[in-house]
Amino acid sequence: MFFALPSWAYDVTEDCQKEVIKLEGSLNSIKVGNEEDFHWLVMKRKGLEKVEIRPVDFGVAFFDEVYISYKDNHIIHCWPPFTYPEAILVEKYDNYFRPIQNRQETVVKVHLLLRINCGLPCTNSKIESFYFFEDGFVDFYEVLHGSVHEFPSPWFMGYLTFKEAFRFAEFHDLGHFEWKGKIYKVVYK
Repeated sequence: MFFALPSWAYDVTEDCQKEVIKLEGSLNSIKVGNEEDFHWLVMKRKGLEKVEIRPVDFGVAFFDEVYISYKDNHIIHCWPPFTYPEAILVEKYDNYFRPIQNRQETVVKVHLLLRINCGLPCTNSKIESFYFFEDGFVDFYEVLHGSVHEFPSPWFMGYLTFKEAFRFAEFHDLGHFEWKGKIYKVVYK
């Protein structure tokens, strides 16, 4: 089930706006689905159930988009064709340092692990993150762009807890996964 949002109800990232126009989509036809319809792996750490992650549809084939909502911030972000989100990690970080304000504060971070298909047999990883600050400011970072044939990203897997890394491996039907320098086999029942 999808519902349409008025254009003032969210911010579409600049990169996403460019992709929509390039693919001849329309920013006026955005439809946001329900969290339960989301087909990517979303891992929310304790206390972050209020962060909403939903699918978005611009009516463009082979084009993935995501709606992220936390408090009064509603973001729509998307990627070029053949770039697919494989996992989303939502966490709270209590020690983010804001140099201009000269203070540490708590932020909610939404990390997106992307798989980029760059031809046969080329696949690599990219990690992007949104930071939601208490004062309503939202920042975006391209954290890492992995090398060819590197999926899943060792950085992303190492950042997860063991339970999250195992859940990722199960979700993606991996026979094994590397975590903190060790290889673990996934046994399916």
